[in-house]
Amino acid sequence: MTYRILTRYQVTDPGPIIQRAPEVREKVLAVGARRSVLFQPLATGPSVGALAWASAWDSIDAAIEGLAKVYADPAIAALRDANPVLSRSISKSVLERGDPTGSKFVGITRFTASTHSERGVEICWEKGQPNGITAIRVSQYIAGGETPGSYVALFFAVSLDGWAETVAQVTSDKAFLEEGERINFSVTSRGLAKIIR
Repeated sequence: MTYRILTRYQVTDPGPIIQRAPEVREKVLAVGARRSVLFQPLATGPSVGALAWASAWDSIDAAIEGLAKVYADPAIAALRDANPVLSRSISKSVLERGDPTGSKFVGITRFTASTHSERGVEICWEKGQPNGITAIRVSQYIAGGETPGSYVALFFAVSLDGWAETVAQVTSDKAFLEEGERINFSVTSRGLAKIIR
């Protein structure tokens, strides 16, 4: 099982964090994370003006222990002191398709449903690949941040236009709409973020 920790920071000057992103990523990976990435929200309602750091772990215990070690680093502590935490959420991965390596952006769809749907994700994947969607990650919130039990789908993309075209195709696809009705699928928000490498 993969667990994702997402922490949003309020920033007045994103420059220092963006500049140190590769160093911070290496520190997070060194303490056991499977992946680590910084997102700069572009169109996410109240999150615009914030930065979001995501990391993927094999267990919640490993995540909490690993991040505590990173936060104890004086250089990281200084960055955190200058950029207050807005929220933190924990989610568990339920479906994954593709490889996000090389993606420039991520489209975020938060939704509620009675269960997740492999068929729904397959339709998104079929429509998305020709439009430059390189990966899809679906997770269910289990603590903090969004409503526990709700879901988030991340569409990793090489262009924002490709993401927009994928959303247009998926939301007009008869099979997707039928599957959405079956699982009581309801979008609660959509957003866009730039991936900082």
